[in-house]
Amino acid sequence: MKRWAAVLAAVVVLSVGVTGCGGAEPSRPAGVPVGAAPASSPASAAAPESAPPASPSAGTTTATGGPATGGPAPSDKLTGYISGQPGTIGLVVRDTVTGSSWQAGNPTHAAWTASTIKLAIATNLLERNRAGAITLTGGDRENMRKMLVNSDNNATDALWEKFDGVGQIPQFKQRYGMATLAVVSGYRAYWRHLQCSATDLAAAMGYALAKLPTADRTQLVSWLKAAAGVQQWGVWAAGPDAGHKPGWAFKPEGNPDHWVVHSVGFAGPGERYVVAVTYDQPKGRSAQQGAQGRAGSFLLHERSFSESIESVFRLG
Repeated sequence: MKRWAAVLAAVVVLSVGVTGCGGAEPSRPAGVPVGAAPASSPASAAAPESAPPASPSAGTTTATGGPATGGPAPSDKLTGYISGQPGTIGLVVRDTVTGSSWQAGNPTHAAWTASTIKLAIATNLLERNRAGAITLTGGDRENMRKMLVNSDNNATDALWEKFDGVGQIPQFKQRYGMATLAVVSGYRAYWRHLQCSATDLAAAMGYALAKLPTADRTQLVSWLKAAAGVQQWGVWAAGPDAGHKPGWAFKPEGNPDHWVVHSVGFAGPGERYVVAVTYDQPKGRSAQQGAQGRAGSFLLHERSFSESIESVFRLG
């Protein structure tokens, strides 16, 4: 419990590095997790460096269950910390054993999915293959591994084009519970052009863990645990039982463009805890600020934040 709770600060510490999803390992300050931005959308020129705007993460905090059921409990200290940060953060934690859940910030806020949608793509392909609707070759499975372990965008494109990616979107919404998933206005339907919320990501992760047959679930879990190099942060940092699919990108939305950095996955023995966090960072940050790992406003090893995490998660 102590290791997972203390390190879970990394779940919400979502700073960015210098390469795109699936890129090479960038340099970074000691103790700071890394993410980065792909040039995957027609972004406008980055804004000049400036102080981050004071736009706190709006939203509510709710909980079900709590200490009495052995699940996550609300923490005013943690929710206050989250609500005081610039940009919009959404955090969802679900205990798959007790059914209890906890959320903070604005978990229904929709932001660009970046590479987190690769979790839903993999789930869909495994389901369709098991049902006999498609046949995954050895090459397809290798592309799935690259898509999840390395966040390889070329591998994702190959799978999207071969297996009717656009046709998967309604299944993501209706079958996996990604209710607010949508194509970003003004863009064609494509995996890089989608937006969703932390609630959507938690629903997709929960569905995969609960509904996939054992062999497929085991395969998916192993890929998410094996997150390589630049992906080793966020929920993955919660310990050896944890795994995740992160997403990070510099995306257009209004003027100027801004960073989104997310993580969705599981932690605890038997993948007990589903965790999803999205961080739609403030507008006005430059690409240089993001590349230097300074776009995030959280401190990975801030003791008070780690202690507040300890007060929320009682993992027995």
